[in-house]
Amino acid sequence: MSRIPQQYSQTPPQIEPLDEERFAMRLSTNAPTVRERRETMSQEEFEKWCRERDPNKRKWRYNPKDGLYHPVK
Repeated sequence: MSRIPQQYSQTPPQIEPLDEERFAMRLSTNAPTVRERRETMSQEEFEKWCRERDPNKRKWRYNPKDGLYHPVK
């Protein structure tokens, strides 16, 4: 009897929220640039800017409660 390996039955890994330094590295920029963009753009503009720079074309959103950047589903 053939069995499906466990790795194929699991859901794909979720991208974890990132702190500002790691997030900036993901977007090939630096933390001051990320902060400046986040503070001067609307949320929609910031998400678009992130998507254009993200290697997987993901949108991201900053959460001031935890200080992390979260991928937008």
